[in-house]
Amino acid sequence: MGWWLVLYLLPLLVPPAQGSLMAHDEGYYALQGRWIVETGDWVTPQWWGEPLFDRTIGLQVLMALSFALWGRSEWSARLPSLLAAGVSSGLLVWIGRQLGLGRAAWLGGMILPLMGLWIHYAHLATQDGVLVAVELAGVAALLQAERSQHWLWPLLAGSMVGVGFWVKGVMIGVPVLALLPVLIQGGHGRRPALYLGLFLGGLPVLGWLGAAVGRYGWDPLVQLFGKVLLLSQAEWHPGNGWFYYFWNIPLNSFPWVFVALGGIPLLRGVRPRLYLLVYPGLMLLILTLFRTRTPYYALQLYPWIALLAGVSLDHLVGLYGQGRRPLWGLALDLLGVLGIPLLVLPGWVAVLAPYRLLLGIVAVGWLGLSVFWHWRRLPPRVWLGLWLVPLWLAIALGVRQGLLSDFSPQIKAGIPSLPDPMHFVVADEPQGEAHKTWILLGFYAPTLGQRVRDWQQLPSGSLAWLSPGALLPAPAIAEVEGWHLVRIP
Repeated sequence: MGWWLVLYLLPLLVPPAQGSLMAHDEGYYALQGRWIVETGDWVTPQWWGEPLFDRTIGLQVLMALSFALWGRSEWSARLPSLLAAGVSSGLLVWIGRQLGLGRAAWLGGMILPLMGLWIHYAHLATQDGVLVAVELAGVAALLQAERSQHWLWPLLAGSMVGVGFWVKGVMIGVPVLALLPVLIQGGHGRRPALYLGLFLGGLPVLGWLGAAVGRYGWDPLVQLFGKVLLLSQAEWHPGNGWFYYFWNIPLNSFPWVFVALGGIPLLRGVRPRLYLLVYPGLMLLILTLFRTRTPYYALQLYPWIALLAGVSLDHLVGLYGQGRRPLWGLALDLLGVLGIPLLVLPGWVAVLAPYRLLLGIVAVGWLGLSVFWHWRRLPPRVWLGLWLVPLWLAIALGVRQGLLSDFSPQIKAGIPSLPDPMHFVVADEPQGEAHKTWILLGFYAPTLGQRVRDWQQLPSGSLAWLSPGALLPAPAIAEVEGWHLVRIP
């Protein structure tokens, strides 16, 4: 089964034909990573020369290291997320095996890269995938600490809290709170190494915050924790109400969340139920109570959905091999029926036409699942392959075509390759699409200059991008989404 897991991780390794960053939040983090490399300042997350401590600096440091090793590109910006996604699948298999799930553990590791939102964020240069990998490492260490008295495992589990904070701030508090029943049941609170790990893992964070406070006063702490308070008190996405995750997660993980529901009654033993039901259930409750609700916050739940789906799918394959047809198996017919529109709609709906092959592959797989559930002419392993292989092929093709990696091709193509530093003349902070373009122009500029508020602050002959609506002091060399590149007279 290990070779199959490697096979299903290939969507993470397929090189896209072309790529360009999404402005928010990919370009934002990547631009901060570029500034770290070019200024040599590994303490300050900045915005055009000004310190901006509205988030922690862990991901930007990882990107800066990637840029320093491999050069500045979309691939190197996304490398931390890609590596984290691969590590997460491996850790999930390890966790499932420690819980005694057998083949279901391997299936969970294979299912995780086949979940829509998960594989999308695996290809984005954001904090979320890295955070989940840190969380899974902590859970794996806790599980091992329950089996071994060696001090290393609780030490490792405790240290992941500091690492998680370094990556995504107080969001690491969500899994920590949700793990309280696990900590109590496993007696981890009586292990001194756990608290030593908390201290050691927090030292780099304390060192970073201490350096920031020494340089800028208390403002970094006010910005960092003030934003968390703001997010918890205000609804930044007013349409995302109390039931947001109950429709958003099924939509973004279809069909696996429904397969996972079938795994719940199959769990046996206290430990599997604690880790696969209580822990993610409490995380879902905490995320629902938090007033800012977004799809990527729920990525922390996807590994556990994948493991539950693995338990259910393993059971289904067993029933298939035994020739049994329980009444609830008719749900597979519904999945097959959903495959019919995937085959037909691309011929009628123009926006779906470019995805005809991808949708067709998935549709054939779903139809095959239904047909062979009733007409059992395939070996169980082949029928299992109908669940996994079509989705794997569709995702791999989608990655290759740039569906998960090419978000701003026109902006990237519109920047001329000139050796001079490109400055930015911005009097007032632009909003909306103009702000997004500003981020991407900054990341893709061959040589990055500085921001000024008036073009007369720049030396004659300098290159400068002027924000939309500004009066041009000279004819434009290039124009991208309302921004004009001029040479200062």
